[in-house]
Amino acid sequence: EMRLNLQHPKINGETTVQNAITEVAAIMGENVRLRRGYVIPAPSHGLVSTYLHTSPQPGK
Repeated sequence: EMRLNLQHPKINGETTVQNAITEVAAIMGENVRLRRGYVIPAPSHGLVSTYLHTSPQPGK
C-alpha cells in the first residue's frame, strides 16, 4: 500500500493536495476526502492532462 503525502506541493506552484481538497470542500459545503490516487510518471518536460466526458442521463 502506498501512502500519499497530502502536504506535498504537487498541484500548481506551492498548492498542496490537502489545500486543494480543503478548497473544494469549502466551495461544495461538503466533507471531501481523497479515496484514490495515482502516480503518473512523466518526463521532466512532459505533460499530464485529464479529460472527463460526462455520460448522458439514463434513458436519453
